[in-house]
Amino acid sequence: MMSDKQYTLQTNNHIHYYTSDLLANSKIVHGFSTRQGNHGNDFSLGNETELRDQNRHDYCNAVGVDFHNLACLKQIHRDQIIVLEKTPESPPIADASITKQPGIVLAIQTADCVPILIADPENKIIAAVHAGWRGTVANILAKTLKKMFELGADPQKCLVAVGPCIGPCCYQVDNLVIDQLKAAGIPWQAYVGAEDHGHWNLNLAAINIRQARMTGIPQQRISRLDLCTACNNGHFFSYRREGKTGRMLNMIALSGD
Repeated sequence: MMSDKQYTLQTNNHIHYYTSDLLANSKIVHGFSTRQGNHGNDFSLGNETELRDQNRHDYCNAVGVDFHNLACLKQIHRDQIIVLEKTPESPPIADASITKQPGIVLAIQTADCVPILIADPENKIIAAVHAGWRGTVANILAKTLKKMFELGADPQKCLVAVGPCIGPCCYQVDNLVIDQLKAAGIPWQAYVGAEDHGHWNLNLAAINIRQARMTGIPQQRISRLDLCTACNNGHFFSYRREGKTGRMLNMIALSGD
């Protein structure tokens, strides 16, 4: 079984998901799902709403959160951030969510993009971030952290857990993406491999970790599950490898204790 010293693979009622050892705290409940479990653990499933909801319900039970408080987003690969005071009736348009309310389960779906769960356990504020290349260029992680600071989070007390995403071994991009990275002022050369006929292999997770560091998060308070979703396609969904595929569900909540 695959492992990472900063993460633990949990199994509960046939549901397999990862937890960050960094976020292992009585005030924080969280999970990065895999594709292994009931019905392949697909949490999108197109129009099969009943099966999708059953998968979400089973996963929530396994992690220990209330399915009815699940706050998913309508993700659009931008830098829109929403602060939730209650569980929304329908998914709001955003790629990151923040809350200070215990019980609300912040959730994002991924199948190669970078899922990031953030918590300040002492000040009781959490966030979930979806960062594809467009969101990364738009600095969504840094913007989410800065919004958390405005709401009372302390950068010295925040914990940032980067979940499974496509790695530089498999994520090849062209000049369109490179030009956007340049325009955003990102030192892109540090995050790509050698050029191969106008294409580069990009380390998207590392750029997001850079964003966290630049907002003041100490390195020792950042962890990364260094498993490539495309390489480990039997374990994770991968849009790049499969095309039409399912989605993992990455979620975090403040406990009511």
